[in-house]
Amino acid sequence: MRRRPQPSSLLTTALFALLLGLGCGDDNSTNTADTGLADTATDGSADVMADVDASGDAADGSGDGSADSSPPVAPCNPLAEELDCLLPFPSDFFLKSDASLPSGHRVVIPEGALPVPARGRGPLDFSRTVTSDGFSPGSQILAMLPGAIDDSSLATYAPREPEKALRSLDANSPTLLVQVSNGHKVAHIAELDARAPRPARQALIIRPLERLIAGETYAVGISLLRDRDGSLIEPSPGFKALRDGTPSDDARLIAARETADAVLFPALASAGKERSSLQLAWTFTVGSDEQIRGDLLRIRGLAIEALRTTPPEITIDSVEFDTSARVGRLIRGRITVPLFLESSELAAAIYRGADGRAAQNGTTEVPFVAVIPNSVVASGSPARLLQYGHGFFGNSDEATEGYVTEFADRFGFVVIAMNWWGMSTDDLPALIRDILNDTSLALRFTDRVHQAMVNLMAIAGARAALAELEPFRLDGNALVDPSQ
Repeated sequence: MRRRPQPSSLLTTALFALLLGLGCGDDNSTNTADTGLADTATDGSADVMADVDASGDAADGSGDGSADSSPPVAPCNPLAEELDCLLPFPSDFFLKSDASLPSGHRVVIPEGALPVPARGRGPLDFSRTVTSDGFSPGSQILAMLPGAIDDSSLATYAPREPEKALRSLDANSPTLLVQVSNGHKVAHIAELDARAPRPARQALIIRPLERLIAGETYAVGISLLRDRDGSLIEPSPGFKALRDGTPSDDARLIAARETADAVLFPALASAGKERSSLQLAWTFTVGSDEQIRGDLLRIRGLAIEALRTTPPEITIDSVEFDTSARVGRLIRGRITVPLFLESSELAAAIYRGADGRAAQNGTTEVPFVAVIPNSVVASGSPARLLQYGHGFFGNSDEATEGYVTEFADRFGFVVIAMNWWGMSTDDLPALIRDILNDTSLALRFTDRVHQAMVNLMAIAGARAALAELEPFRLDGNALVDPSQ
């Protein structure tokens, strides 16, 4: 079988262009936040921090590592802003009160702290399309410490030593992640960013090995880390002032002290990390399940009711016979489904009523393809329906050939498939345009994924109707078993 070009390779190309196109503002700008990506890298690597860091050093390591003498940028996280404006992250420093959201908070990253793309495209602000009332339950935790970190004591990932990750729960682990409300220690792996251009710019990455709990606050503590010369790493001035209670006129540190003294340091002390030993520590709060899943659950409920009261119409467009050694019938058609987007066009947003909640916006027609394998045709008996979901930015035609038809023919399934809206080949051009032209909009494709759920629910719920259509029958008998 001839191999077709993989859509994911096009996305990879676009993402690589994004990596090359991002950089931070110059060191004289008020936008000195590191981007998390390198502007250019001759060896193909991408520094998690940036090509020019907050100290003004060049990414080739030509700088001396000293901090910029210019005053700190006010929007930055004050704990280690001379190393990176955004880090540590996620952090409650960027969590602000907002009674309109379920958790009562909103993640707000000031413009001066946002990553800044090169070539004048403005700061990256994903909150333009995604509203967060806390941080992700699958957060990757990033931090910077002064100097080149010796990672020999970290609970790193080792495929042949899976128990090594449990070192993160030991009393002498240099990294600690603890649930504040009950003192639960979260197992995790910790590693250094392998893509950084030089050791002094390697971020410390903490990856939790369990899903963090919605609405819960977590404390992160880092201690006992040494540099590659064997010396204990000194904390950054901002965190040191917070830890030691040093008087400061920095309003950000003054505001952070109450929570640090009442929540952060007691939580870490209860878990075995003494305040005086900490090199960096902070808290972050996970967003609510309602905010994360609310639109999807509401749309699902509305769709179930709409499909119950108004069964979808099905139109058959074409039927092909014996298209391959495995396929007896190849059926293409359309199904009318309730629409929950502003339109059926690419990159359309979720449609919302006057109350701001997701709502139905009429109906739309969605194409589908069905495969009845030769084994089912030959048996003349009703077969189980197999709903196929295509690969990342693939399409429904994946179900018409290869291993899918081989499996269906061997085990007696009728296969039905649709393009997964938001993550199909059709959506790829719009996503690439967003990545290259206005990267802040790159996540808006996820709104169409909500509609994809509705589309697949509709066709699955239409099993009985499909069984009554002539292309799904043979000699008056259904070839689809609507009960399975």
